[in-house]
Amino acid sequence: MLAALFSVALACPPHLDRRADAAGVTFSWRVQDDHLVGRVSAQSDGWVVVGFNDAPALDGSRLVFLAVDDHDGIVAEQHVARPPHHFLVDVIASDQVAGGRSGSAVWASFVMPLDHDALLSLRSGQTIWLTLAWSHSLDLFHHSARREMVAVTL
Repeated sequence: MLAALFSVALACPPHLDRRADAAGVTFSWRVQDDHLVGRVSAQSDGWVVVGFNDAPALDGSRLVFLAVDDHDGIVAEQHVARPPHHFLVDVIASDQVAGGRSGSAVWASFVMPLDHDALLSLRSGQTIWLTLAWSHSLDLFHHSARREMVAVTL
């Protein structure tokens, strides 16, 4: 039942309670039960990132990389940031992500659990530092073209 609900949420995102705009990226989200339902969009021909941290720093951030390719589909991965690098920790299942392109714009919706054994766990009402970034490249290890952090409440 939960998987069906999330599939509908990805195809036709319901009202998302919160929104943040930074670095040319828009991220909208809501917390539903023990999951975060999010939608990100940007003017980018490469990947977009939504990152979560409990401090105003990139180090230790839980990064959600989303890359939409017309030929290869959608890549959705969770990484941990350890500047100057980041490391793959988890892949978001294909039935928990949707996305597309329209000209130079990209959008992606995803569902992820708030709790994770190897990454920063999140909770509803928590104040966190949100990192929004994008790249000109679909290569997830290519540096961002622009990145900004903002404080938000989940």
